[in-house]
Amino acid sequence: MRLFVAQRQRRVPYRVQLSLLGLLLILAGCGGNTEEEPLVREPVTLTLMAFNIGETWEQAEGYAIEQFQLQEPNISFEQRPFNQAPQQAMTSTPAPDLMTSGAYSFLHQAAQSGLVIDLSELWAETGLNEAFSPGFQQLSAYEGKQYYLPVAFAWTGIYYNRQLFADYGLQPPTTWDEFIQICDQLKAYGEIPLSLSGQDAWMSMLWFDYLDLRLNGADVHRALLQGQLPYSDARIQNVIETWQMLFANGYFVERPELVGSLDAIHNIVRGDNGLIGRQKSAMILTGPFWMSDVPDVFRAELDFFPFPTMNANVAPAEVVTTLGYMAPRSGTHPEATLAFLRFMGSLEGQTAMAQQLGAATLWAPARSDIDGELLSTAVKQGMALTAEAPNLFSPFVLSLPNAA
Repeated sequence: MRLFVAQRQRRVPYRVQLSLLGLLLILAGCGGNTEEEPLVREPVTLTLMAFNIGETWEQAEGYAIEQFQLQEPNISFEQRPFNQAPQQAMTSTPAPDLMTSGAYSFLHQAAQSGLVIDLSELWAETGLNEAFSPGFQQLSAYEGKQYYLPVAFAWTGIYYNRQLFADYGLQPPTTWDEFIQICDQLKAYGEIPLSLSGQDAWMSMLWFDYLDLRLNGADVHRALLQGQLPYSDARIQNVIETWQMLFANGYFVERPELVGSLDAIHNIVRGDNGLIGRQKSAMILTGPFWMSDVPDVFRAELDFFPFPTMNANVAPAEVVTTLGYMAPRSGTHPEATLAFLRFMGSLEGQTAMAQQLGAATLWAPARSDIDGELLSTAVKQGMALTAEAPNLFSPFVLSLPNAA
């Protein structure tokens, strides 16, 4: 039998063997070439309008753009600073193809006016509804459609001096009653419980945001921001009275209207021997963006915890500052614009950003599936803070009409 097979094999002509070998090589070559062709085949320059966000973000975005251009070498970028109101920029000639912004009130106004591209199809095609938490889905939507692509966010928490808490045997509180008890204990020890900058509306109004969200919930807060609920409503008056109580009890620094943002942060630093921060305090409600102005040696003293719960019947909600993209409808290169947004929303794109941002303590990736090994402890804490919150809100000052 083996002899028969061998004889049959020898009868295959040599030319046929060569032909079969050539065919196999061709098929192997076809199967091994997995590189995708660029979506955009002609040279295109996208105009990206952005705020002066800072060197950390700009370097990360630049790196992500380089990774994108490996796939789409025909797409280049021209940076344009925000030198006019967003509404004017979107209707200018020529209009930018992309705008770096947050999911602020202007996004809803632009969507309502038909000024931005509906990204719902892109979200569905690329599985972003699974990649982003419900909070980010809601924050990026207007009337059930997606008009925004979140890339990164800065969380909000109550930052505190860990050594000071340890010295007095204090643990981060989880309820409002525990928080008030800690404030009273700190006062009894001669400490100022809370730092605050009255010169920074962004920072100071975070107290109003969180008191309303914790007492009344997301629906009431959203109705207030959208002008559907008056400030004279009894529930809002309760928020204001609770806030006033914190001042009346002497929990805040004296004369906060004279305290600048950086001074307010420096107040909770203790290892400086009194060189920075004039009213040393234990805690401050803020986001991580101010931490970049604190020297590393002092930043190591600080940690943060979520704003305490006040009403067990209210679902958790958090305040975040987002960075991402929206696409003006009047842009001239929609195909290339959508290709870039598709990349920046992908795991690959946001991993590229996280590789540059993750070691810092400022921005967390919007996607929930980024490799945790790329992220700092603080960033992972910030992501955990928002992961379970079905509702996310922009800070009060960015939720007002015409906020960009």
